[in-house]
Amino acid sequence: MLIKSSLSDRGVELSSAGGLIDKFKDILGDTYDPDTNPDGFVNIGTAENIKLDWKDFSYGEGPWGSPRLREAMAKHINRHFKPHTPIDANRLLFANGVTSLCEMLGFTICDPGDFVLLSMPIYQAFKSDLGSKARVGCEYVSFGDVDQFEVGGVAKYEDAIIEAEKAGKRVRALILCHPHNPLGRCYTSDALIAFMRLCSKYKIHLVADEIYALSVYDIPDPKA
Repeated sequence: MLIKSSLSDRGVELSSAGGLIDKFKDILGDTYDPDTNPDGFVNIGTAENIKLDWKDFSYGEGPWGSPRLREAMAKHINRHFKPHTPIDANRLLFANGVTSLCEMLGFTICDPGDFVLLSMPIYQAFKSDLGSKARVGCEYVSFGDVDQFEVGGVAKYEDAIIEAEKAGKRVRALILCHPHNPLGRCYTSDALIAFMRLCSKYKIHLVADEIYALSVYDIPDPKA
């Protein structure tokens, strides 16, 4: 099945209207000051009954997170996660929780009736987070005797993609909990590379929920 864009149809429609961030930058980067910028913008689109400062007439520095917050998070990620390519603060977006972020992802990378792949077992709220409003379905992958955190587990996801296509279900993303919820294990580096190759092969998104990434510790006895 040919996919024109990695975004959903509604995601493409939303993005074609122009970026909200760029529009806010035009305004917030050229704010009125009686002395230094008398020709700047005066935002009267929002009013708040508090101390009158230019930020109080708008949504602060934007609904995606203030520059200070995004810069701090970029430094945090780069220091602790050591990404292959350093994270740019301007590429980050904040929301009020993982539920909101999952819902936003559902709207932007999936259309109603599309599916995402999830392991079994998995954090149970993904189903409602993705399905309640975005109307995205979940396809759950079982592993039998295969260790889902090793490379061998990736083939099970590919089997699920193939079976979904046969059933007329369009898979748009594969979601990993890393570290896993509820099993608490991490995927091996080789497995993560294999997941990236699989998603590239089928032109689907790889989404990593790493909310517990800094709750990792060594276990002296692997059987403990």
